[in-house]
Amino acid sequence: MSRLCAFCPNTANTLEHLWPDWILKSLSASQPIRHSIGSRPAFYVNNPAVKVRVVCEQCNGGWMSDLETLNRPVIGALIHDISFPLDKAQQANLTAWTLKTGLVLDAINRGERAPFYGATERSLLRTQSSIPSETTVWIARFSGSGFHAGGTDIWLDQGEILKAAQGCVTTVIIGHLAIQSVTIRGLHPEYRAHPIETVAIKPGRWAQLLHKIWLPSGNVNWPPQLTFTSRGSLSIGALMDRWRTRKA
Repeated sequence: MSRLCAFCPNTANTLEHLWPDWILKSLSASQPIRHSIGSRPAFYVNNPAVKVRVVCEQCNGGWMSDLETLNRPVIGALIHDISFPLDKAQQANLTAWTLKTGLVLDAINRGERAPFYGATERSLLRTQSSIPSETTVWIARFSGSGFHAGGTDIWLDQGEILKAAQGCVTTVIIGHLAIQSVTIRGLHPEYRAHPIETVAIKPGRWAQLLHKIWLPSGNVNWPPQLTFTSRGSLSIGALMDRWRTRKA
């Protein structure tokens, strides 16, 4: 049976670049790229031009291409470590780009579990750039220059209540830019209304390391006060692990 497009009812009949050509050329990418999906071990791909068959030609060459073009000036500045002010519209556009990447990763992993994001959420992202409810997105600066795309399912406990909420975390690192999104589903009635406000994460200097861009509350100036590094107390690995408060 042919696989359907992650965003519409068409057949997934084209190969989508996980990393757009313009990003690879801009960063002269040649090093292996690290990928981690769900509970599977992380793996490295020697060819940075990673392609995945999860979308249709119409989506790939239509709204996804338009979203890429819309975000190119902002992403192009941040990946090259250029200080950049983001207004509310730019934050919303970057959020849509991040969720597009996260939903592609979610679709890649659907052979092992049901997709976290529903068909309606995927369709609304395509047609209206609508962001799934209870989603938060942050940006950060990485002192190194890397490529990483990771999607992780998480379970969150609240006190004595195990698995009070379920979440999906996407972490993307491109050059000096790190982006993380999390969508939380409250499973226990007590936490169903506003689960993102009740979950606990690993301790860290997140307020100084991250700028929240969704929902945007005003303009933000990149980079944040503190910078993630390759090693040490501010290691970029802490960003990838900050929501992993328990094993699934």
